[in-house]
Amino acid sequence: MRIWTLSLAGNQASKRQVVAVAKALQKKTGGKITSFFPEPPAGVEGIQNNTGITWQIPPSVDELRDMGFKLLWPDVVVSCRPEVAALALAVKQASGHKTKIIHIQNPNGIIGNYNLDLADFDMIVRQPQEKFAGDKAPNVIASQMAIHGITPAIMGAWRRNALQVTRDIEVQNPTIVFVGGTDEYVTLGREHYEELAKDIGELARQSNGHVLVLTSRRTSEEGKAILNMLGEDGNVLVDHSSISYQDALAVGERFIITAESMSFISEAMVTEKPCSLYNFGDALKNHPLQPTLAKAVKAGELALYPRYSGGIAFRDELPGLTDGICERLGLGKKPVPVRRAHRKSAPALAAHPA
Repeated sequence: MRIWTLSLAGNQASKRQVVAVAKALQKKTGGKITSFFPEPPAGVEGIQNNTGITWQIPPSVDELRDMGFKLLWPDVVVSCRPEVAALALAVKQASGHKTKIIHIQNPNGIIGNYNLDLADFDMIVRQPQEKFAGDKAPNVIASQMAIHGITPAIMGAWRRNALQVTRDIEVQNPTIVFVGGTDEYVTLGREHYEELAKDIGELARQSNGHVLVLTSRRTSEEGKAILNMLGEDGNVLVDHSSISYQDALAVGERFIITAESMSFISEAMVTEKPCSLYNFGDALKNHPLQPTLAKAVKAGELALYPRYSGGIAFRDELPGLTDGICERLGLGKKPVPVRRAHRKSAPALAAHPA
């Protein structure tokens, strides 16, 4: 089976989601994975904070070819976010509707920039922050958190390399701060980042280790500049060039995550280390993630800053989610062997006389 993954270039969280689902499908069905991460169309603004408009109708086959797509169409395409939903539909149309689409998140987006028919998608994976017309349809399945494919075993493999990195730069007992930013639901401004910087500074003064701050594509340039000023404190490292995102996940002793970032939160919970949600005061009180996170706080899986949750055992929802997708789409079923009747060989034809 040919499986394609499709997400916009530069969106690492989306990339991890499509690759995780594709690998889970591959484990059940076999086959080969090919990944495509197209750049947005020229001149599109707002991509960094999820508000940019990309392809609103499926491109032609020639346009797909120009974007680098191979024309040997897949059996399944796993796509993520509305920015590439029309591309997934274009692949399905080009294949003569033989390709099945598994699309993660609402294909039409939260702010209504797209007007695609949800029935054209074979399976839509609805995430906790999403509510949309048709979200109870038979082709919609819900995930509990963001999908990522990271497990404690993978984290352990990362940790061996990450410990060497932190030793090289003399980082000890790190508290990790993952910073998101403006999205479709909330705009974070200067005052929010100044408040966060103040709290991180106070945390660093009270800590017996280092504080590592990692920003994201949604963190504004102004926000990054404010947080970078914390680097004057030797115990705070902001976007340190030697520390990758997976290094930070692997070595963190505890985590503070801004509470509008479902991917950061979901992946930090894999570490089974104490986690704390940062709400920027009451800036996120109306964010649609709040009900889901409130349940996790009540269950002791997360806590609100300045408190931390206790480390809890990781629950991997990906295998069950993949089983549900395969069952609904009829994927992963072993082919029924076909018994062919034995036929006698036809007698050789006599040579035609000259």
